[in-house]
Amino acid sequence: MSTIKRISLKSLLLDESNPRIKAVHSQSACLQAIYDDKPEQFKKLLNSIIEKGFFKGENILVVRHPDISSKYIVMEGNRRISALKLLHNDAREIKKCKASKDLHKHITKFPAKVKEETKYVYCTIYEPDELNSLYNEISTRHLSNQTSRLEWPPVRKAKRDRDINNVYSPALELIEKYLVDHPENTVEWELRYPITILEDYLKPLAEFLGYS
Repeated sequence: MSTIKRISLKSLLLDESNPRIKAVHSQSACLQAIYDDKPEQFKKLLNSIIEKGFFKGENILVVRHPDISSKYIVMEGNRRISALKLLHNDAREIKKCKASKDLHKHITKFPAKVKEETKYVYCTIYEPDELNSLYNEISTRHLSNQTSRLEWPPVRKAKRDRDINNVYSPALELIEKYLVDHPENTVEWELRYPITILEDYLKPLAEFLGYS
């Protein structure tokens, strides 16, 4: 059963397989990619935390690290945790991140009171046998049209719908077959390609060919 616990910010690791960004292999690269994805929105998030404190209305969703018992991987809330890690700016890997230098003026404005309050963050911990529940919660938060969050890239959103909700997308299948032969385009297509354009073309074509 999932449990709620206040976890040290230092024990929380960003998800290096986060579907919003390209695949990375370090925490500093992950933080940089999250910042680069939407820099202006990220700055607004930093300013909000500086001025109003950290939003506690929704817990960060995490899983236990498979190899390090004291660590947890953030599955939902990576932008918020990235912002906190930058503002705290007390980890060597974070300090060498380019975003840390770019956002130095924001970091210097971080109130000591808020810094103290955010050394620990409320998280919901999911166990290995609860991953379906975790993914359902992530889907509810991210894939709903009523959500105020930043949208996932369309192709990766379609992948998530397929893998979790068994939603078949012929457009996604066509794209994935193309990327098998053109792997150099994978990152660009997964992050930027507007899959709905392809879906709009495939629908009348399928009808013309007699498929429904």
